[in-house]
Amino acid sequence: MKETAIVIGASSGLGRALCKCLAERGYDIILSARNDRDLTATANDLEIRFGITAKVIPIDLAKVDAVNCNDYANQCFAPSIMIKQVYITAAVISSADAGDSSIQTIRQIYDINFFGVLFLFSALASRLRDIQSNITVISSIAAIRPRSQNISYSSSKIALEYFILGLKHHYKDNQINIQIYRTGYMDSAMSYGKKLLFPIAPTSKVASYLIKNRQEDFQIRYYPAFWKSISVLLLLLPWSLYKKLKF
Repeated sequence: MKETAIVIGASSGLGRALCKCLAERGYDIILSARNDRDLTATANDLEIRFGITAKVIPIDLAKVDAVNCNDYANQCFAPSIMIKQVYITAAVISSADAGDSSIQTIRQIYDINFFGVLFLFSALASRLRDIQSNITVISSIAAIRPRSQNISYSSSKIALEYFILGLKHHYKDNQINIQIYRTGYMDSAMSYGKKLLFPIAPTSKVASYLIKNRQEDFQIRYYPAFWKSISVLLLLLPWSLYKKLKF
């Protein structure tokens, strides 16, 4: 039976790059995101180009609950499918996410970035616990230290990291390997057209790195690695200086 990888957030950015990198390596793929039209086009392209099986199973993280998460997991773990890799890249960001964000904006971001991801994560992890496998979750360097913009986005990532680290400890005696990456700027829709202080990493390079290192055991890793040094500097910076930064 051929090994299959699940990519949640497969319709764009890093998720789409992961699908291509996995297909190049001969893995079958389950592509998941909200928009099944985009997913179907990507899946058809991967099957034609790489001769793999690409199955589309849509999931809307803004609307997940215990029932549809379980239904989703049951579809993924069909008898003819051998899953050993899961990558969760899905997230939402909003230009309205600032100090005076509306309740609607905050709730939408948390429903997708925190509740949706962790509910789906829990459903998948419970099925992978006795299989030598990985679940890799993408966080963000926005979680390093609070700032005036993207408050709900960054705080939802911090909450998600904390919860998943707790689950990593919970599954410490099982075979599943749980990873969290704080990724820096990537060539995705989130960075398009913005003037950024630091280099933008190609999503193809990030995807290749994640797949290559999927069995390494760590809690949180920065990619590209230079962000770890930047995070230390930001955390050590006195408030009197930090509050003057504009980024």
